[in-house]
Amino acid sequence: MSTTHLSQNERYQIQHLHRGGFSSREIGEHVKRDPSTISRERARNAGNPG
Repeated sequence: MSTTHLSQNERYQIQHLHRGGFSSREIGEHVKRDPSTISRERARNAGNPG
């Protein structure tokens, strides 16, 4: 099964791990997504406080 969109839970995990100081690569390994997906998600929400 191929999922193309991040779930709300994945977005929450990305936010939480990023705030914890984890790199995109480490977060990607945790949520089983490519690090570039994590980087794009973080960039997309960089100006959003929460």
